[in-house]
Amino acid sequence: SEAGTDLDILFVVAGGNPLTYRDDRILGWLRRLARSGVPLGGISGGAAILAAAGVMSSRRFTIHWQHIDAMREMYPDALIERRLFVIDRDRFTCAGGMAPLDMAHALIASDHGVELARAVSDWFIHTGIRQAEAPQQLDPVRRYDLHHPALVAMVELMTSHIADPLNLNDLAHLSGIGERQLERLTK
Repeated sequence: SEAGTDLDILFVVAGGNPLTYRDDRILGWLRRLARSGVPLGGISGGAAILAAAGVMSSRRFTIHWQHIDAMREMYPDALIERRLFVIDRDRFTCAGGMAPLDMAHALIASDHGVELARAVSDWFIHTGIRQAEAPQQLDPVRRYDLHHPALVAMVELMTSHIADPLNLNDLAHLSGIGERQLERLTK
């Protein structure tokens, strides 16, 4: 095999702003690894570096939620999914944080069986194993512990109108209550 490509697997881990990373030497090495058949993974912002190397074409992948929108702008044809982790053939990506443990559990279960995966998860005291499609963030209802239906509706409206914010009157109307009641609920 080509020098520097004799690996079983390689994970790229990146924080900060990985969308600005450009080291042609490293990007070229990642392309050589991909051509040599080395499975590649990206943790947190690592998928951005893999995409910059051009090794994520026609592969589904995920990235930390902070980078999803910018990645979609930079790579409009990319198959980016808003999930905890994505395993697509020989590419393994996860959102970062605790998601690498969830992805490791899935990979171990796939390659070596569920019992070993559970034993490894137990060793890491990671008993709340999440599936790939679990959300990267809490939904607003659970995040803010909302119980009133109008407040739930209002937060969902605000979340879906970040680029075109609604005024208080529109929020109240679309939430099904009066503006004064909405003001009282939010104090």
